Amino acid sequence: MVIRRVILCTLLLAATAGQGLAAPLAMDVPSRVGNIDLVCTGFAESKDDPRWASYPLRVEFFDARRRWIPGGDVVLSDTAGHRLVGVNCPAPWLLVRLAPGDYIIDATEEGAKPRSAKIHLTAAGQLRAQLIFPEIVNQQEAAPGSKRVMPANDSADFLNGQMKAKNAAIDAKYKAEQDKYQSQLKSYEKEKQKAADAAAQAKAAQAAYARQMADWQAKVKACKSGDRAKCK
Repeated sequence: MVIRRVILCTLLLAATAGQGLAAPLAMDVPSRVGNIDLVCTGFAESKDDPRWASYPLRVEFFDARRRWIPGGDVVLSDTAGHRLVGVNCPAPWLLVRLAPGDYIIDATEEGAKPRSAKIHLTAAGQLRAQLIFPEIVNQQEAAPGSKRVMPANDSADFLNGQMKAKNAAIDAKYKAEQDKYQSQLKSYEKEKQKAADAAAQAKAAQAAYARQMADWQAKVKACKSGDRAKCK
């Protein structure tokens, strides 16, 4: 399933790279759009992957209260305005491998104004470009028409809670299916026992009938032979 997802995302990236579209990135999977390496990540334990430290640029997405939120469409350009890559990242981090130099980041989120940042990458360390979208607020305090985001202070905690809830739902569904199967099995065993009892009764009735027929034939034979003692 993972291999199929990676292949599908690779095909989508190839199809969108040269069309000026935002190429959709798979979660936690290193991808290549054009000649640029990227990773869309940042949820739960995935953000601790040691491979991510080798990427010179980390774009982070925040709401009005500096909480991580899923990213949106991101376009990277050089200072001359030439578009280098455009992707869609549904996670809080977008990691990019670029050569040292000056770049421009343009990002859009649903329900918020676009954000832009100028950055300078060096050959050492990882630059964190933090994009804040003040129109996006916490779920409990969301105004009508505003985008609702993860309520937890740490998106990883929220995602872990979601995964636990999903696993619990799967376990409950499995138990329900198992109980249903056991109930059907018991019903089958009861019907099977009923059939066995009916077969035994039929066999006993057949044996009784055979004995009655044997007795009757013996009497008929005795009567024909003149054995009055047995012909009664």
